[in-house]
Amino acid sequence: MAILLGLLLGLGLILICWALLPAAPVDLVAVLSRIDAHQQPSQPPQSHPLVRGATAYVSRSEHRLLRLPTADLALLGQEPTQFVARRLSFLLAGSVLGAVIALRAGTPLLIIPLVIGLGVAASLVPGRVTAAAAMRMRRDVRAQVATAFDLVAQERDAGRAPAQALQTATEIADSPVFTRLAATLREARHRGVPAWQALSELGRQIEVRELTDLSEVMATAADGAAVSTGLRDKAAALRSATRSDERAAANRRSELLVGPVALLVVGFLVLLLHAVLAYTPI
Repeated sequence: MAILLGLLLGLGLILICWALLPAAPVDLVAVLSRIDAHQQPSQPPQSHPLVRGATAYVSRSEHRLLRLPTADLALLGQEPTQFVARRLSFLLAGSVLGAVIALRAGTPLLIIPLVIGLGVAASLVPGRVTAAAAMRMRRDVRAQVATAFDLVAQERDAGRAPAQALQTATEIADSPVFTRLAATLREARHRGVPAWQALSELGRQIEVRELTDLSEVMATAADGAAVSTGLRDKAAALRSATRSDERAAANRRSELLVGPVALLVVGFLVLLLHAVLAYTPI
């Protein structure tokens, strides 16, 4: 009984601490810079032929469990071969664990189901981790794109042309998102591509709808439309949506504390009840 109570109390404390821990910070400077084609290494690291073959296969696959999270990998600056290599590693580790469990339990008939089940379950872990990291990064990108809307509106009010307003606004700040936007616009200018088209391509590549909205607004500005008010309205709406997302995330993290706190309270009650019953004379 004492061991059980100790385990309950310890588990409750661990879950409370885990729920209170903040999310791991993302190095946006290192990650977003890797998206730039001019900053990619000239000689990428060679991967195993098995990994390259598996990458080519899953790139063509449309199955929900096999297809590559292309937008998430582009946002995080990860190569598809790295992602596939992690999935294969987890698949192998899960299969080995399933075989060991079956052999230790003395039930060889369960080897095949455990190997397949644990292997497939383990191979899904890298996808979940990548999706969670991409979701956090998109939230950071959207928060800074709202500032870009306001800065571009100020540059337009100053009388600058749409392309010049975009370039000047993105060069004002030195945050990772603004650095990436400025590099994208410089590359577009060198290639002779309109700035709003480059932003639209980047927004589709990393699946950040707000960049596509900015490109569409600036495309209308190139046709002579007044867009300052629209840019500020979009910035305000984006900030409101960002605050709503942050409140929802805070509420979800608060709800995580309900289970550990309830478990801790039950453990204390059982401990008190056990003490009363153990030392009460019959």
